[in-house]
Amino acid sequence: MTAATLRHAGWILRGNPLTAVAAAGVFLLTLIAIFGPWIVPYPDDARGAVHLDQKLRPPGAAHWFGTDEVGNDVYTRVVLGARVSLQIGLIITVVAALIGVPLGIVAGYVGGGRAGLDALERGSRKASKPARHASASYSSPASMIIGVPRRCGMLRTLDTISNPC
Repeated sequence: MTAATLRHAGWILRGNPLTAVAAAGVFLLTLIAIFGPWIVPYPDDARGAVHLDQKLRPPGAAHWFGTDEVGNDVYTRVVLGARVSLQIGLIITVVAALIGVPLGIVAGYVGGGRAGLDALERGSRKASKPARHASASYSSPASMIIGVPRRCGMLRTLDTISNPC
């Protein structure tokens, strides 16, 4: 990272305190995910150890978040679960970028701006006619206001017919 990049990041964080809090939270989660296996008090609990004599203990000095049904320390599982959560978030971000960037490039190449997005939307509509039919019934506020009670009334009628008592 260059000094200019760090200055720009500092300017953004000073301008929006909520962004600074979110960045600090992500940084803390990343640190916990990296150093989690070395900071947990009961690393065996992550490997499936069973301590039936310790089950369902309330939070205390020995178990900060208490224990679960098989006696595992909940704090240990939360700290080690941060690693899995961070991995899932990164995988989803990469997959979304691998799908979204080529779609954006195609949309820009086909027509540029809104026209390219419209062309992609028309292509996706052709591929999903049943989904389009379902979403078209609620495409305007008026159809939502009229359509939902009508559908609920039909469901009530069907329920009454099938269960007369």
